[in-house]
Amino acid sequence: MDKNPSKSKLFTRGGQITFNNLRMLIQVNQKIAHWAILLIIVLTLIGVWFSTSFETIRATYYYVASIVLLKTGFAKHVFHFMWHGQRINVNTVAVLSERYFHNQVNLFLHHLKLSFYISLSVGLVLMAWLTVWLIKRGKKQAEKQFVRGARIDSPKNVAKMIKKHGASDIVIESVPMVKDFEVKHTLIHGTIGAGKGQTFNQFIEQIRKRGDSAIIFDKGCIFTGLFYKEKNDIILNPFDQRCAHWDLWAEAKTEPDFENIAESLIPMHGESDPYWVDAARTVFSAAAFRMKSEKDRSIDRLLSLILTAELDVLGEYLKGTQAATLVSDKIEKTAISIRSVISTYLKSLRFLQGLEDKDSFSIRDWIKKIADTKDSHFLFISSNAEQHAALRPLISMWLSMASIILLSLEENYDRRVWFICDELPTLHKLPQLGESIAEVRKFGGCFVLGTQSFSQLQKVYGRASADEIFDLLNTRFFFRSPSADMAALVSKELGQEDIEQSNESYSYGANTIRDGISIGTQRVTRPLVSSAEIMEMADLTAYLRVPAPVPITQLKIPFRKREKVSQGFILRDIPINVAESDKNEKNKSKKPTSQQSDEENSATTTDKDKAKSEEIADTSQPPIIEKSTGSVEENNVNNLQKQEENILEQHASNKSKSEHEIELD
Repeated sequence: MDKNPSKSKLFTRGGQITFNNLRMLIQVNQKIAHWAILLIIVLTLIGVWFSTSFETIRATYYYVASIVLLKTGFAKHVFHFMWHGQRINVNTVAVLSERYFHNQVNLFLHHLKLSFYISLSVGLVLMAWLTVWLIKRGKKQAEKQFVRGARIDSPKNVAKMIKKHGASDIVIESVPMVKDFEVKHTLIHGTIGAGKGQTFNQFIEQIRKRGDSAIIFDKGCIFTGLFYKEKNDIILNPFDQRCAHWDLWAEAKTEPDFENIAESLIPMHGESDPYWVDAARTVFSAAAFRMKSEKDRSIDRLLSLILTAELDVLGEYLKGTQAATLVSDKIEKTAISIRSVISTYLKSLRFLQGLEDKDSFSIRDWIKKIADTKDSHFLFISSNAEQHAALRPLISMWLSMASIILLSLEENYDRRVWFICDELPTLHKLPQLGESIAEVRKFGGCFVLGTQSFSQLQKVYGRASADEIFDLLNTRFFFRSPSADMAALVSKELGQEDIEQSNESYSYGANTIRDGISIGTQRVTRPLVSSAEIMEMADLTAYLRVPAPVPITQLKIPFRKREKVSQGFILRDIPINVAESDKNEKNKSKKPTSQQSDEENSATTTDKDKAKSEEIADTSQPPIIEKSTGSVEENNVNNLQKQEENILEQHASNKSKSEHEIELD
C-alpha cells in the first residue's frame, strides 16, 4: 500500500466512496418510498371499502361517471339501478343535480380522507420501523458473531445469571458471589492504588456481618483501625500495646510442631544451598523442643542459649539430639555460620519480651475455640512500615502456623474461617501454603489473597509453587496492571473468544458499474480483553471472573471513606535484653572444670572473639552459597568466611599463648 498517497488520489478515493454510498442511500430510500406509497394506497382503499356502505359507493360512482360523460358529450346517458325494489332510470344531468347524490359523494369523501390519514399514519410508522430495522440489521452484519470461548457482559446480567446458579450472601458492588465460593478461594490482583483495599474492606465488612471469624494480615495497620473490636478480637504485633502474649510452647505441642515453626520462621530463598537453612532449623527446633519440659522456659532464655551462649554450652544442652553435631566446638567455623543464619531470623522473637504479664495466647487454641462459634472473632497479625522488615519472619511464621492449624480441625463443610492476606509477597515463603489452600476446603478454610504482581509471588515461592497457589484461587478480581508482562498475563487469564468477524471492502472505477461494496466474514480467535485495555483501566475498576458458567464482567468499585473504630497502632516500649548477665553467669557455671582453666587464662581474648561472633551472627546476609559467581551475596559470604577464619586464627593463637604461659608457670 502506498504510504504517502497524493492529495488527488485521496480526493478521488474519498469522492468515489462518498458518491457510491450516496447513490446506494438514494436507491434504498426510493425502494422504501415506493413500498410506502403502495402500502398507503392499499390501506386507504381497504379502509374505504370496509367503512363505506354499498349505496354510498354506487352513488359516488354514478356521480363521478356523470361528470366524465358530461365532459365527453354523453349527457343523455341513462343510469339504471334498483332503489327499494323499484327500477329507477336517471340521466347524467339528473344525477349531477339530485341532492341525494351530492350527499352520498360528500359522505364518501369523508370516509376516503379518514382512511387516507389513518393509512398515512400507519405507513409512516412502518417506514420508521423499517428504517430502524435496517439500521440494526446493518449493525448486526458488521458486529462480531460469538462462536465459543469466554464472554463478557454487564454486571446486571451477570448478577441475574449467578442467582440462577446459586448466589452467596456476599455481594461486591451489586454482583453476588457464587454460592460456596469462599472455600474455593479468592485472588485480588492489581497494582498500587488500583482498588484492592476497597475490595478487601467490602469482604471484611460482610464477613463481620455474617458472623464468620477471620485471620487478617494487616500490613500498615489499616484494617485494624477500621474493624478491630477489643472484646472479640486479638492483635499480634509485638510493637503494639494491645499485642497478646504469644506462647511458643503453647503453640507447639509435639516435635513436628517445632519443626513446622522452624521451617516458616527460617525460610529458604531461591535455589541456594539448603544445608545452612536446614541446619539452622534443626538447631532451633531441637533447642525449643528440649526447653518445653523445663519450668523456667522463656523466649529470652531460648534466644540467649541459641544466639549468645558458648558453643560448648549449647552443645552440652543439645547433647543427644540431632542438632548436637551442628554446634560442636570441634567445627567452630561451621557452627558460627549456622548461628549467623539463626540470628538473621530469630532476632524477631526478641520483640516478644515484656508481654509475660498477660495471659498466654496461641493461635492453635484460638482457632479451636472460635472454629464452630457463630460470633465473629478476628485475629489481626499486623505491622507498620517501620517495623515490617524486622517482624517479617515472625509474621510469616504466625500465618504459616494458622494455615497449618486449620487442617487440624475436624471436617465441617459448613464452617467458615477466613484467611485474609493482602500483599502476600511482602512476607517470607509460607512453606505449606499451597497444600493448605488445596486441602482446607473440607475444614471450612477460606483464603482471600492479594498481590500486586504475579512476578512478586514467583520471586518468593518459585515458579512451580507460585503457579500452584495461583491455580487454586478460583474467584478472581483483576485490577489495572501497568506492566506489559503482567497485563498480558491477566489478559490470558480472562480467556479468549472465537468470533465470526465481518470484513468490508470497497471497489470503484471510472465506470459506476465497477463501484460496489463487498462484505465477508472470517473466524477469528482473540483475547476477550486485550493487554492494552488492562494497562489503561481506570482506578477502582476490576474484571471479575467467578467459578461458574457465567460471563466475565467489569465492576466499578467506588471509594468509600470509612470511619475508624479504633486506633490502628499504639506503640509499645520493648525491653530488649537477650543476653542477660545473670543467665550468662549461670551458663558459665555449668561448664566442665577442664574448660574453666582455659577460659580464665584467655578471658580477654574470648570476650573479643565472642563480640565478633555476635557481630557475625547479627548480619543480615546468611552464609548461603549461591550457584552463580560474582554476585553481591557471594561477596558477602566470602567476606563473612574471611572474618570467621581471622577470628578462629586469632583465637587459636591466643589460646596457644595462654597454654604456653601456663607451662612456664
